[in-house]
Amino acid sequence: NIGKLYHQYGGKTQEQTKEKGGNRKERRKTKKGGRQGGHHLLATEGCNCEYDLDKYPDDWSRAKRYAHDIIGDLNNGVEGWVDWNLLLDAKEGGAGQGGPNHAGNLCWAHINVSKGGSLIINPSFYVFGQLSRFLPRGSVILDTNIRFGEGFPLEAVAARRPDGSIVVAVLNNDDGNHQVFVQVAPGYSISASGGNNAVLGFNFALDGDSIATFELPPATTH
Repeated sequence: NIGKLYHQYGGKTQEQTKEKGGNRKERRKTKKGGRQGGHHLLATEGCNCEYDLDKYPDDWSRAKRYAHDIIGDLNNGVEGWVDWNLLLDAKEGGAGQGGPNHAGNLCWAHINVSKGGSLIINPSFYVFGQLSRFLPRGSVILDTNIRFGEGFPLEAVAARRPDGSIVVAVLNNDDGNHQVFVQVAPGYSISASGGNNAVLGFNFALDGDSIATFELPPATTH
């Protein structure tokens, strides 16, 4: 099998996957098979380092960068996403960065280790988990459509898991709260609270600067 690997640092990941995976029509056709343009795609490196501080100056902006990249990648046919640093030794007297890594860079891992040996859990650890914990191997990415168009601060990814259940992750990129309505595709419905009442979607309030993940029972046709 032929595959392509790429890193996070070359600009918008959505544009990178378009270049590597072909046009939108090809990507839509190959999502269910887990391939794009005849090639497997895997994101193999991403991290936040000191040289990124002008764009990502705080913990949440660095965490949000992960969510934005992963959501964009998955929506464009990427089959997996690999972080760069599992954990790093925290820099004494620093702002949370750790290392140096093999390249001599000081970076923020999801987990840093203090000089005394205690673990420092950064917000990106939990944001990463909002996606990785809910998307097991074998999940299939579903098409999503955010109605308010380009520039709207919400991003979303949806997937059908091997057991048939559906997961939806929604990222709010700004500090304002938003009322969101998640609607399943025409011809499908989900059961409310595990009961027999079929519903076509649901409302929820998404706090500013947050990410939320929703687990839904298997969709049925009607």
